[in-house]
Amino acid sequence: RVPLAFAVEPSGTVDVLDSGSGITLKRFLNTGYFLGQATYSLWPTVSTTSLISAAIDKTNARLYLSYQYQRSSYCLQCLGCACPTSNNKGYINTYDFSGNLLSQVEMPGNSATPNTCFTPSKIAIGAQSELIVVDVPCQQLLRYSVTGTLEGQTPASRFGNLVNPRGVWIDPDSSLYVNQTVCGPAGCPQSVLKITPDGNVQTT
Repeated sequence: RVPLAFAVEPSGTVDVLDSGSGITLKRFLNTGYFLGQATYSLWPTVSTTSLISAAIDKTNARLYLSYQYQRSSYCLQCLGCACPTSNNKGYINTYDFSGNLLSQVEMPGNSATPNTCFTPSKIAIGAQSELIVVDVPCQQLLRYSVTGTLEGQTPASRFGNLVNPRGVWIDPDSSLYVNQTVCGPAGCPQSVLKITPDGNVQTT
């Protein structure tokens, strides 16, 4: 009912991630025959309204869900002591196609610390299962290895601005494609930016 991500496996099987009633991955033959579905839960337990973005690794049969989770601190108060404020942390969970949680990546910052990267606004999976995170509030592109290690961070000022991107995709050469509004003399049409691995715009 509410498709979040879509992929076609090498075999031709069609994968559709749906958030209409919970989070489910529905799989079809390319003839339209329904093969079945798996249900996913976010950890820590949050509502589906906290879900931000999703991506499907069709080659390695993995599913990625990004979301934010509010963390609250409970402290014994003492004179001159301050309890840390509640804050939102960004997370990306990796699942297999059966719905089993395989790993979790925690964003490096939080909403209580200005100018840190904490929002996994959009995510994309590369040919080597590398993870690209588009952080719109902090205007950053983050690159994670398949093991969840932060390997690169590119400020959007290198290539312009990230303006409410509707989708992102990474090609086998690690170039990133971002579908977003690009304003110019003729107006602000929906466009696609091709951003090279070193963070420069190759074409629009």
